[in-house]
Amino acid sequence: MSRAALMLACTPALASCQLGVDVKVTGPPSAPVFELAEAGWLGGDPPALGGLTVETETGPGTWKTVWSVSRDGGCEATARIAYGRVPPGFVAAGPAAAIEAGRAYQVYVLGCGYSGGAWFKPLADRIAYAPGIGDAPRRTVEAAR
Repeated sequence: MSRAALMLACTPALASCQLGVDVKVTGPPSAPVFELAEAGWLGGDPPALGGLTVETETGPGTWKTVWSVSRDGGCEATARIAYGRVPPGFVAAGPAAAIEAGRAYQVYVLGCGYSGGAWFKPLADRIAYAPGIGDAPRRTVEAAR
């Protein structure tokens, strides 16, 4: 299916049509970098991103946002965002909290027709990560040593 046909399929009557975003977490453990691309068969172009949020669980069912950025209106193709560094055209909700080694974090992105995320955990010498926003990637990351 061509990109044009896909866009036609996502008419207002089907407003829930969302394309996935692959989120890869790289960089040093204290300063992760989120590399973003369209998921799957669409070719891996940077997604039209509107915002990115990083959270951690502070207790059963209790979440804390440690950093969040969003565009002040609209979306634009965004290939990567470094934790704590506000990209041009974005605004931060506040300063980025320090990333703690051994703690699991969830990053999720939203944009114009896009959504996705990943779990990651900084370790002493690397960042363990698993794509997706469900329980399976969370368990994978939490088990990383």
